Amino acid sequence: MNELTWLKDVLPGKPFVTVVRLKIKERKRSKVNDPYLRLVFEDKFGTLDATLWNPDLERLEEALRQGETFRVEGVGSSYLGKRCMTIKSLAKVPEDPWVKERLDILPLGRKHWLLARLKDLSLKIENAYLRKLIVVFLEDRAFMERFGHAPGGKEIHHSHEGGLLEHTVSIMGLCVKLKEHYRELSLDLLLAGAFLHDIGKVEELDPDHEGTYTDEGRLLGHITLGAMMAEKRMSKIRGFPKSLRSVVLHMILSHQGAYEFGSPKRPKFAEALVLYYLDEIDSKLFQIKEFIRQQGGEDDAGPWTGYNRWLGRYLIRDVARFVSDPSQEESSLATSLDAVKREPSLFEGLSG
Repeated sequence: MNELTWLKDVLPGKPFVTVVRLKIKERKRSKVNDPYLRLVFEDKFGTLDATLWNPDLERLEEALRQGETFRVEGVGSSYLGKRCMTIKSLAKVPEDPWVKERLDILPLGRKHWLLARLKDLSLKIENAYLRKLIVVFLEDRAFMERFGHAPGGKEIHHSHEGGLLEHTVSIMGLCVKLKEHYRELSLDLLLAGAFLHDIGKVEELDPDHEGTYTDEGRLLGHITLGAMMAEKRMSKIRGFPKSLRSVVLHMILSHQGAYEFGSPKRPKFAEALVLYYLDEIDSKLFQIKEFIRQQGGEDDAGPWTGYNRWLGRYLIRDVARFVSDPSQEESSLATSLDAVKREPSLFEGLSG
């Protein structure tokens, strides 16, 4: 078996060989208290879980480092309707340019386009203070380096390298579209809020150990960290209005919408509410798309996916198959109307 398999093509019962990056490593215990390692591997097209039960777990846990690349031989499997893999052998490989190209979900060319798009959207901000605030971040080379590489989260959505940039640009683009429909909204506030809402993830997630939190991330979380980062920059902009400062901080602090979702404040004006819903739309649609892709096609397991624990539901893989072809319906309707028209009128032959 020489040909490498993409993770999206790993099927239950089928042997495979692949080259992947270790995204997440978690030590856990079973219901009967036996220790095991939960591993999540990734390549360009998705992720796949594996579970390691081994008497030499301590040595394996030390040898397996998140962010490193491995050659994996194994067999596809399934657990509770979700595809996973059983590992037969595992060996570290150097991440040369060929391997990096195979694993990077966000190609370098697309990352450059996203950075240019981020700047273009930011320059649509007309308010001098808000524009200056965003430009301060854009001109901070150390921040932008981390912002361009950071994932959008640990595991739930946009959790690949560059995911934070992709998610941010997506929401900013949606802000522009929504402003076209709801003209009373402030595009300046929407764009600034979208840019800033997740900047705290640059400090929350450890850039050297993918899939893990920094001490500050665990103690404060990305919402608080983001508000602190914005406050620090605003305090250095001469004359930055106190009322505008409060509005900016509120958009960051309320962008997860509710106390139970981790927001210390709930949105209290239209733009803050819009930011919350756009964040939800972009993250949820990403989750759905990625989960369906990782679950494989209908030929493998029917029209429904396995249970998604993050979304709390099963999903239809391809809803288009449930929708009839409108052109066929129109054709059928036209044929029926033609037949009706050909029927003789009940009034034919009657005198007036």
